[in-house]
Amino acid sequence: MTYFRKTGWPALFAVCFWLFGAAAWAQSSPTVETGSGTVVGQAQDGIESFLGIPFAPSTGGDRRFMPPGPPPAWEEPLRATSFGPACPSVDPTRGNIRIENSSEDCLSLNIWRPEGDASDLPVMVWIHGGGYQFGSARSEVINGALLASRGKMIVVTIQYRLGILGWMDLTHLGGDAYRTSGNNGVLDQVAALRWINNNISAFGGNPKNVTIFGESAGAVSVGTLLNTKLARGLFARGIIQSGHPFILRTKEESAFVTSSIMEEGGLETVAALKALSAEEILDLQTSYLSGPGQAYTLGSFLPSLDGEVLTDFYGDKLADPDFEPVPVMIGSNRDEFRNWAHLNGIARLPFDFYEPWLDALTNGRSATVYDAYKSERPDLSDGEFGMAVMGDALFRMPSIRLAEKMSANGHPVWMYLFEFETNVPGSNVGSPHAMDIPIVFGNLDAPQTRQHHILVTNENRQSLQQFSDRVQDAWIAFARSGDPSTASLGNWPAYDAQTRATMVLNLESRVENDPVSTERKIWDGVPFDGVNPSAHHSQPTSHPDTKLTLSTIMAVMGPLQVALWSIGLVLILLLGAWGLRRLLRRSKKANQGQGYSATGISNKQSVSR
Repeated sequence: MTYFRKTGWPALFAVCFWLFGAAAWAQSSPTVETGSGTVVGQAQDGIESFLGIPFAPSTGGDRRFMPPGPPPAWEEPLRATSFGPACPSVDPTRGNIRIENSSEDCLSLNIWRPEGDASDLPVMVWIHGGGYQFGSARSEVINGALLASRGKMIVVTIQYRLGILGWMDLTHLGGDAYRTSGNNGVLDQVAALRWINNNISAFGGNPKNVTIFGESAGAVSVGTLLNTKLARGLFARGIIQSGHPFILRTKEESAFVTSSIMEEGGLETVAALKALSAEEILDLQTSYLSGPGQAYTLGSFLPSLDGEVLTDFYGDKLADPDFEPVPVMIGSNRDEFRNWAHLNGIARLPFDFYEPWLDALTNGRSATVYDAYKSERPDLSDGEFGMAVMGDALFRMPSIRLAEKMSANGHPVWMYLFEFETNVPGSNVGSPHAMDIPIVFGNLDAPQTRQHHILVTNENRQSLQQFSDRVQDAWIAFARSGDPSTASLGNWPAYDAQTRATMVLNLESRVENDPVSTERKIWDGVPFDGVNPSAHHSQPTSHPDTKLTLSTIMAVMGPLQVALWSIGLVLILLLGAWGLRRLLRRSKKANQGQGYSATGISNKQSVSR
């Protein structure tokens, strides 16, 4: 007692106060008992959130390149009030910046639900995009609170491993222990869905009414989860935004990428690769994508046919009359590829850059394709034409092929075309890739919304909010019942190859049969099934017939740079000519001086004699 009287009473009071505060916090905050342990979240504006819940252990150390482990358990209540760390990644579209707050202990998910004691709520699970190289579930533009509130449903966002750490096939180097390493990102997504299936009822959700949705690589992930038997029964529907199930690597392509990366890093064994830090792995990834592997950038990190996680192409499954796919809603944005117009002079590439790739894709009809697009959009420059055909070849046409295959076998599928154009002054990107994300989530005031080419002002706020509300209502309706028709949008017919009914999403949305039909028809005969073209040949930048000509280089540089380089080259030539002339003059004078000197000596010698 004397000890505490002299030194310890303040500390004892502090401990008691902390314990009392922790208990009070746990009692006043929303609390859920999961199979892993107690989770304590927070409530705001009628929505309860539970953030950063781990669904698998760390993927670092000995678990690197391994499938995700079983869900971790905890004894003390888990304070789920902040996002978990992102998976290590680097974004090549923004100067190879590294994502902040990252760790290999990154397999976590976030849950938003309405306050109250509701049960059997529909569940929507978002899978983020980023080309399987970057992205996370931490962005405020995909905060699920507004969507959960409007839909009176549960919204979940998940994370998965990226780049080398999640999509590098090490089978031929490490043997059977690494047989799924090329698809560990897929297995992470499956592990998240299993955790949701086992625990979402504790949050008031219905595990039998789960809709997975995603954009870009997230949309491809939805398609991949449709394909793998490991995810069967874990969700009831899928929404595919700017992606499709046909993007897959073969084992040969996966082995080529792995060998190229190992060669780039001067590595020979899996042990040497595992010895690198996460930052060194990102350095290697950046170096590879900036060097000899550049041609494979679009297909370096993708799901692959490993014979275990993925055994065949989804088109083959759809051809099986006994296969029963889940209902799907799928679509793309009108100007997908303009999102990257600022990169590498893409907007200035000439037609002859695309011609060999288009000829290979369409059996020699590149000029016909060009004429078809120009008839629909006569103001297109060659660079804009190129971005249009790349967007359609990578996004819109494979989506249409999926809808054709599904509807032909009587499987329900709905098609949309996002046509709302950017309102950012001075921008000409139209309706680019990823523009739909803040509209779907309703997060118009998120800091990242401007990055999605949407400018919210006092003048346009109401119309943008109404547009977002109508789009959200369609997504919510599909997640609830499997039919996206709503009172605000009206009847949204299912897609079939006869009418090709498509919901065109804009400030004034409408159903249109076979929109932009001339451009669609010009691709008749091209399967877009993952085999023809393959993932690596789906774009001219990675096609073997693409040639880097002088006209292409000059077009990419642009007129100003060409002029500056030309002036610089002329100056260098003039300076070189001037220098060479001076050198020749000096040499001539030196030779003449030597001649005079020799003559003078000879005369002196002659006189002395």
